[in-house]
Formats: sequence, structure tokens, C-alpha cells
Amino acid sequence: MSSVNVNANGGFYMNGQGFDDAKYATLISRYQSIMDQEGECSIRKLALDMQVSRETARKAVILSNEGPYLSKSRGRPKGGIGSSFDMTADHHMFIYRLYLELPSRPLEDYCLLFYQATGISVSNMFISRWFNSIGPFKGRMRLTSLFPPKNHSPKNFLLFNEYLDFIERIDDQRRLVFTDEKPMKATMSYGKVRRDPMTGEVPPHIAKEANSTKRYNIFAAISVKNVQKPVEAVVLDLIGDSIVFQHFVLWLLDIGFLQPGDIFVVDNCTIHMQGVNEFLVDALWYNHNVAMVPLPPYCPELNPTELAFNTMQTRITAKRSRAKAKITDDFSDAIQDEFDCMSIIDTEGFFRHCGYKV
Repeated sequence: MSSVNVNANGGFYMNGQGFDDAKYATLISRYQSIMDQEGECSIRKLALDMQVSRETARKAVILSNEGPYLSKSRGRPKGGIGSSFDMTADHHMFIYRLYLELPSRPLEDYCLLFYQATGISVSNMFISRWFNSIGPFKGRMRLTSLFPPKNHSPKNFLLFNEYLDFIERIDDQRRLVFTDEKPMKATMSYGKVRRDPMTGEVPPHIAKEANSTKRYNIFAAISVKNVQKPVEAVVLDLIGDSIVFQHFVLWLLDIGFLQPGDIFVVDNCTIHMQGVNEFLVDALWYNHNVAMVPLPPYCPELNPTELAFNTMQTRITAKRSRAKAKITDDFSDAIQDEFDCMSIIDTEGFFRHCGYKV
């Protein structure tokens, strides 16, 4: 918790927290007022008058002399991928389109084509960092992520109402099949270890992957129509892109989890309806009589798969805590086992919690 301190001029400040923009606006206003009245105002005079430190007064003077007051971020600037090249959204979309045209394209081709189109020379390391930070593998290139959160905008409110009207008109909501994907690391389930009540000691993490940073991608589908197996999931150590999602959907069709007449509900992530899945909606409808419907943006509370993921992670963490983290099984197998053990009672509860009639 930040403590309150008193500076040399008798003013109060919070240790570790800078003044907000309103404070600097007040300092600038006072500085300009003194300048108009007396013709000059030193940093020391402004600091004494406003009971702030000389460093704060110096910043206010600099801001005042630079022209109209603008909100400036203080501290270390946060530069993203491409900020040193002044890259815009068009540059990022160009790289993303190259990926969609040929996902197996070598890094050298990205560098060459990007230089020919923009005149900016980048390295293979830059392209690699791009894919691992803001590229499609991180899910940052979907349309809704290019703008600030707008979950309360009129457009999203309209989409939300249209989705609810569509769901309400379904004669049997048990036809709904939801899907989603979740990246997960083994370390996420080792956050808690129960203290020994007799000795007061916390047991160490003795497990196969307790300190592993290996990342898994979980693709799961949930339904209340399949009583014996209401959840189907695959755990992969691959990057979850549009090609992997397409294979997952084809697998659901092969095993009969998706059947003619079902309504397949997905969120508006890029890998679901763009790239190689651009025509997936039409293919499912005309070839398999399955309607693929997107959720409204920023509405994870309408997807029961999110509750399945949370329940799976909670149960894994609880089991490993009770076992004092002495686990030797593989983490991916533990995830698969939890999904296999989920019953129809669990999934019906997930559906009801999200507002669906089952």
C-alpha cells in the first residue's frame, strides 16, 4: 500500500504514485497566472506557491512552455512491435495477409515482400517476434481487438439483441453446441499447495511439469444432447490457428458430436471464420446441415465452454493441492481426464448459468 508523505514545501504526496493530469493542469494554470501578473515565475517560486516538489514544478513549466496542455504519459514509454519503425495498422495487416495467403511462408519471404511494399527493412527476428506477440497466434488481429473496448456501443447492443432473439426462436435449445479454445500452461495449476496442518509447512512442488513453461492449446466443444459424453476436447502442444480449428471441427463431425440440425456457436475470433475458414459457414450448412452462428462481441458470459474451462482448471488445482503436488502424470492427460469426467449434470448447469433453456 502506498504511504502518504510530506515534501519539503509542506505538500502531501503518495509514495510511488505520480500526480494525475488534473494536478498538472492546476500547476500550469497557476504558473501562467503568475507570469501574467509578475512577468516571471521561477521553478522554486511555483514549487513554494503550490506546495509541490521542484521536479514536479519543473515538469509543469515544461508542459506549459510546449503549448496547449496535452495529457502525457509519465515513466518509461511503452513501445510495441514496430513502434521504432512507425508502423501503422496497415503495415500489420499486410504481414497478416501474407500469412493468410501462405501460412508456411518462410521468414525471409516476409522480410523481402514487406521491404518491397513499404520500403522498411526488417529482420527475421522481427517477423518471429511479431508472430509471437501480436500475430494471429496470439489472437490480436481480430477486428474487435483493433479498437478500444466497445461492448456497450450501439452496434454491439444491436448484435447482442439479435443473438438473443435468434436463441429465443429456437424450438429446442438442446440443439446448441458451443466451442472455444484456451491456451494453458502447467504452471497455472500449481499456484496453490495446501499447508500441512500438523507441521505448518508448505510442501514443495514435486511434479513432472511444475516449473514447465510449455504451452498447450485446448479445443473444447460442449453440448447437452450427448448424455454419455457432453464434452469433447483435444489438448495440443501446437499453436491454435485457423487450420487447427478446421481439423477440430471436422473431427467433431466424424465422431458424431456435431450432427445435422445442430447449431454450432463460436465466438468472433479470427481463426473461426477467416483465413482457411472463410467458407466454413457455408460448408457446414450445405454439406452437413449445421448452422454456424457467431456470438456477439465481448460476451463470453454467453458461452458455456468458458465455465467448462474454469471448472476443469479448478478441479485440477484442487486435486494437486490435496495430493501435496506430488503428481507424476502428464499435464495434458490430466486436462483430458477432467473433461472426460464432466457429466451431463455439469454441462446442464453451465447452460442454465448462461441463460439457455435445457
